[in-house]
Amino acid sequence: FYAAGNGENGNIYASRDGGATWKKLDIRGANGKAPIIKGGENSSTAGPRLSVDPNNSKVLYYAARHDGLFRTLDNTQSGNWTRFQNLSARGATVRVRDGKEVRDDFDHQGGYTWVLADPSGGTVQVDGTTVSKIIYVSVAGNWQGLEPQNDGGVYRSEDGGASWTRIENTRRSSRGSMANDGTLIFSDSGKIMRVRRGENSATDLAAPTSKTGGYYGVAVFPKDANHLVGVRYGIAPREYSVAENNRIVHSTDGGKSWRELKDVRYEGAASWWNWFGSWTHWTMFDPQNPKIVWMGDWANPWRTLDISAERPLYTEINRGKSGSYVNGIVTPPAVAGQSIAPVLNTGADWAGFRMVSLRKPPRTHLSQSYGRFNGFADGTGVAFCESDPNFVAAVGGWDHGVNGGGGASTDGGRTWIPFEGKGLTWPGFKSDPKLGRIAVGATKQANGFPVLVWAPRFQPPRFSLDFGKTWTVSKGAPSGVVPSEWDSWQPLAACPVDGNTFYIFNNNENKNGGFGEIYRTTDGGANWTRMGGIRYGWSERRMAWYHLRAVPGRRGELWAAIHDQWDGDRTGGLYRSTDAGASWQKVVGFSHVESFAFGAPAPGKSAPSMLVAGRLNGKHAIFHSDDALEKAADLSDSSWKLVWEHQPGGGPFADSLAVLRGMRMVGADRQQYGRFYSGSVGTGRSMYYGDPDSALETAPKTPLNLEG
Repeated sequence: FYAAGNGENGNIYASRDGGATWKKLDIRGANGKAPIIKGGENSSTAGPRLSVDPNNSKVLYYAARHDGLFRTLDNTQSGNWTRFQNLSARGATVRVRDGKEVRDDFDHQGGYTWVLADPSGGTVQVDGTTVSKIIYVSVAGNWQGLEPQNDGGVYRSEDGGASWTRIENTRRSSRGSMANDGTLIFSDSGKIMRVRRGENSATDLAAPTSKTGGYYGVAVFPKDANHLVGVRYGIAPREYSVAENNRIVHSTDGGKSWRELKDVRYEGAASWWNWFGSWTHWTMFDPQNPKIVWMGDWANPWRTLDISAERPLYTEINRGKSGSYVNGIVTPPAVAGQSIAPVLNTGADWAGFRMVSLRKPPRTHLSQSYGRFNGFADGTGVAFCESDPNFVAAVGGWDHGVNGGGGASTDGGRTWIPFEGKGLTWPGFKSDPKLGRIAVGATKQANGFPVLVWAPRFQPPRFSLDFGKTWTVSKGAPSGVVPSEWDSWQPLAACPVDGNTFYIFNNNENKNGGFGEIYRTTDGGANWTRMGGIRYGWSERRMAWYHLRAVPGRRGELWAAIHDQWDGDRTGGLYRSTDAGASWQKVVGFSHVESFAFGAPAPGKSAPSMLVAGRLNGKHAIFHSDDALEKAADLSDSSWKLVWEHQPGGGPFADSLAVLRGMRMVGADRQQYGRFYSGSVGTGRSMYYGDPDSALETAPKTPLNLEG
């Protein structure tokens, strides 16, 4: 069973063949409305929200954070749900504005967090169906001082849900775990608590305390309630050590004594991973073996085969990294006799990567050789020299944009030299330039280095002639062309032929009267001139995304994608210029375009192939063309092949905005024809790649009937 969604379109799904096919169970209340099921919102790490009745596998419970407790007596049927109306506790709808309660998404409002039934507490009949007699449900109360309070605590029913009583000494529980003998272990306000059958008050098991955060994930071994484990959530900034921030505790006597695991060993799938156990949300025992314990932090599942060892070894059980999103993808061309990585990316939390294998994690991230405060944790831009892709530059920041920096590489991104501080100071936001986008000149100067042009967030561009040692602010260029580090704006492009020519797309937060300006420099970034622009069709301020790219091997040919999330069909689209941005032609059929890229030519052709993520003639998808760059300016006679399509409807993949965020950054491989990449801006799903079926080692299998 699977609960998924991004708000009121969420639902519960069931599979009875191991995940090959799925059926929507259509959870709705008496008013006909579905509860809010929203992955990624605050308190979404609490649970288990979805529980199977241990005495009847057809009975399913769901604790909806905002809307209360639901139950179906037959999970083989769709729409067969009942909301418990006899629970007085309110969900996360407790803030009052103008005398009215409103739904809010704040961490201090937990709402309904988990539900569990007692396996051995007996059964009762409900409408002719056998259900567990004893059921527990948790409602996490507001933080102290926030009014009005929402009756937080753990509630118990001893009559199959007909009536409920609040367990004393409970208030804000995030996770719960049940043993076969009815012993309930749960976290509450950072403590590990226990309540047994017949007890009306919870007991604090006095697990060791820490200054850096309380317990969040807890577990009890189902077959023996003496075996317990707890993990701290870790809320202190810049604290990621296992020893203090996310200490694991273990008990074999039911919580009478605890062992703190201060020196845990861990092996990640990637050698650069050093945040083991940060923001830990859950832990659980293997149901057959109390030595085997699982744990989940903000990015990975981990497992130890012996929690009782002197130094337990936790191993990451994961293939591929999630928990990040990619806001930059570049694909260097091949160079004869050299090993040039086919793709480099930048993204949140892990800086970015030089990818030499698509099936194994890279050995290092882009700025790992910098050291923490010379490099960056959040990569926001990466670029390479067209004539020699060994020359690479990248920019980013850390501490969520408080600080920033960048660096350059002469070996294709294997090792990096941090930018130096000469000429970097700017009397603007936090003074130092940070984040933003960067471009690398197409050819090298007489000194052996290509020109670098950097457009920091909120600031005017600057250029460097010595590969990042000194920087000079450009003249005549617009300021603030990168208004945010987290979105996918790509306003900066280098001419792929002339090493002194660069281009800027200036949206100016849509304050240009509905006109996107194109600026050009032909002297390495020193001076900029306004060339022309693109008329969008709107004049008021809107949130829009725009991408500017130059066609490999062609002087003066630019393409731009514009996407307005509110009115993309009317104002967005794909545009082409063959005169360095002075004039533009809108491509026929495209609207709502998020991103595009140029890839290796098709066999027998010389022009690059093209990849576009957006809407073509009403169909929202990723499209590929072998002949777009051979056609007339408006591409009215070009051919396009659909390579990935957005699934419409109301299921796990239905939220348009969330899916579009996964399409806002694409790349096309320039070393292997037909391969493409998609970075998930804003969704935390990292980067995916796709190949023509004939090129795949194993063709991917898509689950069937995961209906909307």
